[in-house]
Amino acid sequence: MAIYHHSVSIVKRSAGQSAVAAAAYRSGQKIVDERTGIIHDYTRKLGVDYSVILSPVNADWIADRQQLWNKIEATEKRHDARLSREVSLALPNELDRDYQIALVNEYVRENYISRGMIADINFHDLESNNPHVHIMLSLRELKTNEHGQVYFGNKNRDWDSRDLLIQQRQNWEVLANQYLADAGYDRVKIDCRSLETQGINRVPQIHLGPHAASIRAKGKATRIGDEYDRINLANAKIKSELEDIYNDRLLLVDLDEQCKSLHAK
Repeated sequence: MAIYHHSVSIVKRSAGQSAVAAAAYRSGQKIVDERTGIIHDYTRKLGVDYSVILSPVNADWIADRQQLWNKIEATEKRHDARLSREVSLALPNELDRDYQIALVNEYVRENYISRGMIADINFHDLESNNPHVHIMLSLRELKTNEHGQVYFGNKNRDWDSRDLLIQQRQNWEVLANQYLADAGYDRVKIDCRSLETQGINRVPQIHLGPHAASIRAKGKATRIGDEYDRINLANAKIKSELEDIYNDRLLLVDLDEQCKSLHAK
């Protein structure tokens, strides 16, 4: 069943993180970090089904994942630099692979590429019950010099706007629901609002994530997987109780109609 999951995080050096390492892991590739000399090899990683880099401008170094993220690392001089913004999205199970990819590409072009960001997109576990995508975004504006060479300028602080994030979350809801309707699932919808705001009596489900989902597929237990199952059971119980209440109300209405019919006679 389609669920709403749209999370945003920052890859930053102050947390001991590397944009090169993150890009290698997300894409399942081998990338050398030219700043540290560390080789990040994730070529044995399973579940990476499709990868693509989208950009508002064309440049050879942008299309090459190793060059792209090493250039981003080299541009940032501070020990506590913010290196990338990462957006993680849960993809609707109802959509097939082509629709899922088309949905994300359109969303990324409308919300990030149009504003000047580079997006490194990696689709994971598309054939599982946990299809999702990781989108790593650049934080600096792209500039072109008099020789036609593309380079990074200053960081665009407008991209950090809370209002922009809220709009992007809403845009994902609208576009995903549009794709679901186009695919014949007009009754299936995701909603960026909290369940409480929607008036839905259900425990919010957590997102398993690729690591927990992989372990779960092997039949092994994890804390997150156990919590996921607990929430499913709780929601099944709530659903059953609500159905019982609904059926009881139908029975009372039926009895009431019978009483009225008898009095009418």
